[in-house]
Amino acid sequence: RKASLFIQLTTSITFIFCPIVMLRQVHFLRNNDWGYAIKGRAQLGIVSTRNPNQLFSVDFIREAEQKIVHLTQQMPMVTSVRNTASTINGMGGASYTLELSSSPDNNYIEATMEAGFWDIGHPDHGFTAIEGTLPREENWEENQIVITENIRRALGWDNAVGRTIYWRSLNGQYQDANEVVAVIKDIYDGSLMNQPTKYFFHSKQYYERLHGSINHPIYYITISYEPEMRKEFDVALKDMMNTHFPDIIYLMRYQEDLLAGKLKSETNLTLILSIITAVCILVAVFGVYSIVTLACAQRRKEIALRKIHGATLADILSIFIKEYGLIVLAASAVAFPIGYMIMKEWVAQYVKQAPIAWWIYAVILLAIVLLIALSVGSRVWRTARENPAEVIKSGN
Repeated sequence: RKASLFIQLTTSITFIFCPIVMLRQVHFLRNNDWGYAIKGRAQLGIVSTRNPNQLFSVDFIREAEQKIVHLTQQMPMVTSVRNTASTINGMGGASYTLELSSSPDNNYIEATMEAGFWDIGHPDHGFTAIEGTLPREENWEENQIVITENIRRALGWDNAVGRTIYWRSLNGQYQDANEVVAVIKDIYDGSLMNQPTKYFFHSKQYYERLHGSINHPIYYITISYEPEMRKEFDVALKDMMNTHFPDIIYLMRYQEDLLAGKLKSETNLTLILSIITAVCILVAVFGVYSIVTLACAQRRKEIALRKIHGATLADILSIFIKEYGLIVLAASAVAFPIGYMIMKEWVAQYVKQAPIAWWIYAVILLAIVLLIALSVGSRVWRTARENPAEVIKSGN
C-alpha cells in the first residue's frame, strides 16, 4: 500500500513540476526584452493591386502610402506611423550581409546591415542604447554607424563610441569606414534558440550614397498603437483599407503574432502536459483517499482501542498524517531531482532562460501536503468518531 502511494505521488509531483517550469519559461519568453518593441507594434505591407493599370505605377503606390499614413495617424489608439521597413523578427524590409572589422588588417566578422531604420532613435522602436545616444533621422550624419552589443564584443572592444569601424561587402567590391555613435542592446529576432543577430545601422543619407536616391515607394508602413487596444486597431485598419483602398492587396503583421508563432510548439506542449498534470492530480487524490479508506477499515479496531486508552482525535490524526507525510517527503525527494534534470535540459535549449526558482518546489510541496492532509484528515476523522465499543463488538 505504501509503495503504491509512493509511486503515485512521485509520478504526480514530477508531472506537476515540469509543466509549471514550462509555463514559467514560456511566460518569460513572451515578456522578455528581445532588444526591440514587440507589444503594440505592427507593419502594413503593400503587396500588389487588383487593378492591372496600377500594378507598376510608382506614383499610385507612393500616393497610397502617403494617404494610408495620414488616415492611420487619425486613429485614436495609434501613437506613431512611419514609412520604414524592417527585416527584424520576420517583418518586411531589406538587409545586407557584410563584414566588419576594428581595422583594415584585422579579421573580419559577418554582420547584417538593416536598411530600414533611419529613425532608429524613435522611442516606439524600443531600442535601448547602452553606449552613446541614438541619432534621430534629421541629425544622423552620413558617416555615423550604430551597432549592437554583440558586434562590440566580437570586435574585442570595451567601449565602442568614437571608434572607427571598417566594413566591406562579401565579394570585396564595396568597403568603407564609419564612426560608431551608439551601441544598442542585442537583438534576438531569429529562433528563440539562436544567438542574437549582429546588426548595424546606417543613416538614410549613407544608404542613398551607396544605392542611389530613394525615389521609389517603401511599400512598408510601421505602426505603433496602444497594446491594450489591438482589437479596436485591427478593426479600424481593416475598415480603412476596405473603404479607401479596395484595390490594394496588403499584408498586416503584428510583432506579438510573430513571437507567438515561435512559441507555438511550446504552448501546445504546455497545454498537453497541463491536462496530464490535472489527471495526475486527480489520480493522486483519489488514490490517496482510497488507500487511506482501506487503511482505516483495516485499522478500525486499533483506532477504537487507542480511543479507549485516552487517545484524542488529534492524536489519531497525527499518527496517520505523520505516516503519509513521510511518504510525501520521500516522493518529493525523488520527484524534484528527476523533474529538475528533465527541465534543465529542456530550458537550456533557449537562448534566454527563466531560472527554476526555489518557490516552485515550495508551492508544489505545500499544495501536495494540503491535498494529502485533507484526504487523510477527512477519512480518519470519520473513522475516529465511531463508537469504540461498537467497533470492538463488531470484531472488525
